[in-house]
Amino acid sequence: MRPIEHRNVESEEASHEPIPFDFEYFDAVCNSNRNDTLKHTSFPLDKHDKKLLYSLLRVSNATLYAGKVLDTKLIDTTECNNDNRKSHREYICERITERLALYPLDTRIIVLQRALAAWHNDSQKIWNKLIKVALRACFMNDETLKVSHIVKILASLSKWRFKGIAEIIQKLDIAIMAEDGWDIESASQILWSLAHLKAYDVKAFDYMNNVILSSMVKPDFDITNLPDETLHRILNPNIIRMSHTGKGHECLLEIMKALESNANGIDFCSPKTMMAISAILPMYPSPNIVERIAHRMSCILDKFTHSQAAHLFYNLAIIAHTIPTDVFDHIVSSLFEYKEMVYHTEVAYIPSLVAKLMYTYKVFLGNYDHCFVSKCMADLNANLHLLEPFSLVGNIHCIEMYKMAEPKISEQQETNIKQTMDNMLKMNDGDFVKVSFGTNDLIPLNNIKLWHRAAIYKLTSEGMEPMCNALGKFNELLRGEGILRTLKDFALFLTYVASSREFTENRGFKTAVIVAAMQLWNLTTESKREMLYWNSIIYYMNVMGIMKAFITEVGDFHTKYNSKYVPVTIMDVLQKCHDKGPNIDPLYTLLEWLKQRTSHSTPYIAENIIARYALLISLLNDYGWSHHLKECATIPIEDWLLHNFYSYTTEIVFVTDHNTVPQELLEYLNVVLKTPINPIKQIEAYTTLFFSQDSPNLLTAAVPLVAIADVFGNTECKVDISQVAQWLSKAKRINNLSAYLETIGHKKQDAIDMVELDSYLKNDTFKVQCIKNLFYVGPYLCHYGIFGSMNNEAIFVFINGQYRNAQEHTLDVQRRNTLKQMDVHFIELAVIDTNYTK
Repeated sequence: MRPIEHRNVESEEASHEPIPFDFEYFDAVCNSNRNDTLKHTSFPLDKHDKKLLYSLLRVSNATLYAGKVLDTKLIDTTECNNDNRKSHREYICERITERLALYPLDTRIIVLQRALAAWHNDSQKIWNKLIKVALRACFMNDETLKVSHIVKILASLSKWRFKGIAEIIQKLDIAIMAEDGWDIESASQILWSLAHLKAYDVKAFDYMNNVILSSMVKPDFDITNLPDETLHRILNPNIIRMSHTGKGHECLLEIMKALESNANGIDFCSPKTMMAISAILPMYPSPNIVERIAHRMSCILDKFTHSQAAHLFYNLAIIAHTIPTDVFDHIVSSLFEYKEMVYHTEVAYIPSLVAKLMYTYKVFLGNYDHCFVSKCMADLNANLHLLEPFSLVGNIHCIEMYKMAEPKISEQQETNIKQTMDNMLKMNDGDFVKVSFGTNDLIPLNNIKLWHRAAIYKLTSEGMEPMCNALGKFNELLRGEGILRTLKDFALFLTYVASSREFTENRGFKTAVIVAAMQLWNLTTESKREMLYWNSIIYYMNVMGIMKAFITEVGDFHTKYNSKYVPVTIMDVLQKCHDKGPNIDPLYTLLEWLKQRTSHSTPYIAENIIARYALLISLLNDYGWSHHLKECATIPIEDWLLHNFYSYTTEIVFVTDHNTVPQELLEYLNVVLKTPINPIKQIEAYTTLFFSQDSPNLLTAAVPLVAIADVFGNTECKVDISQVAQWLSKAKRINNLSAYLETIGHKKQDAIDMVELDSYLKNDTFKVQCIKNLFYVGPYLCHYGIFGSMNNEAIFVFINGQYRNAQEHTLDVQRRNTLKQMDVHFIELAVIDTNYTK
């Protein structure tokens, strides 16, 4: 790989465009085309045409100079004097427009380049008209575009971010695929331009990738000989396309294989190329490449811009769970060094980078540095005019996670956080807005996806009305194009709203969800990727209690869903834990999943918890193998799961040589129960989900984490034990808790209105000996435990948030049933006080 050359990125986008005021270049083009022009058109460029074109170059370059250097627009004297005559630039553009078709192709391309440059800095209609005429002239039927021509045209269009390419995009697509003179260098330039023009769906995009792939699979290919700029131009467009469409390409895998077999190539990569390589790691993991990047970064951290370093750390944070411990420590060391750089600079980060940095620090350092958070909040408040949907929702996730950090934040920090949230979350005319730069005007926050609205509502309880309106518009705008993106949007939307109790009795909302699901079902092509999204959608429609209605409406659900290979996922196992009826055993589904899985490594945390939960549900309900499992268990397994669900054992729990229970299942359960795990915190699960959105593999793995957090209610509440005691005394005539709190001198809080949702109490008159706060009963987080001196003297208090109508939700019903089956004495309360803040 050639040494790094530090060049301006923007100039690289149009490296084939002549520099301003370069008339010698234009003379050379005219002279080289003279004979060819005479031969094909019998129209030489005479002195009049040269003079006309020189005038175009002068006006265009003057416009460019005024815009870029003087930060103003070029003013024509006829315009200043309100003269009705045409301005000089209008005369030139119109004369060239009339004669453009007669010019040779290279000359037309120059006209296009200069018109694009002038239009970008001046926005006069006459330039836009000339651009469109020049584009049409470049794609005349009798012209054959060569590789160099196509590269020049696309480089100019992408440099000036021209959006009006719809008219010629099909011709451009055909021209690219019709030419067979492509190599890696020219193909990378086309990819770069197509990505910046957001032309992700043209066939030429994959055609260029295939050209690159065919060169890379040759025996003599050596990635170290590939120029750094070329490698970057291959990686970055594909990363951008994956982010927007979810489509990847095999050439990325080939690059990662080449780098893995020759990791020294990373030592020659520029910071921006290393950043691009790290962005591909979630799709194509490679411990060897991660190690080389971590080592290289620690050596040249000062060569990175602040933005590049932040993005690279963020890309590594997304895959942190796969990074070996020694490499992880290496990255943490570099991160501390980077933090010191941040403190000693006046650089202010844009909102999207603030969110990424907050997430990165939580992942690698395990907690937050209050000074660093203050710096991030200051930058966020200073750049709210740059707020976009990703940065808005990402920062809300990180702020909510910070509020749960240990040690608890101070009142001043809490006030600052609240002010920042108020500054970010602004609504006007029923939708989200942001502050315009330099003014106090509010402008719409565009491009908010349906699931973004659901995330905002889930975390802040703001924006229910615009979310419901967006769901209605979502149903109206559904099309067959971009089905993967639409499925992802809908699946994530359900992930955020399905556990919200307030929609349980909202028939209009549930009907809108069914209608959207039906339309998506009709557009589904049954690909494996699509079915993975459907697996999540089906789970959450079951949670919302609308799956049966959906199956009735679509009619062909079972035929279509099973018509092609649909993998059993760990979400199917969790779903079976919710189902009721004969011959339903989640362990059967678990065994089916075990037979299909490709990896036999240590179970990851979501897989482990769901397997334990499936075992517990099977034992409590006496399903299938439950009797045999108790027989071959070396410990009282049901009691162990009740008291040690999140613990582990060093013993072999199940004897594997059993005649009835499959050996594969017993061996797997032994591994599961030997593996240490921690409970999943709800906000951390949702934050992981959010930042995994651009990686299908990580997104698929993050959804079960969120599902588990919702099932087990792992969220804290702000109800004081004294408020629980006051409610018990008033509503249930149970005074033992109040008496105990008086003896220990607990400060009494103001009473709040609560309502009982369910209870299972046998003995509530015992003398209270102690109280526990936030601990686990089986898999469930219990907010308060009231204990007496005997084993059977206990009341477990669950606070089910703020649900004024106390609707029954699938997850709540299942939790109550499971607790009763475990013979846990509990009472479940909901807050109905209007002054209560969740």
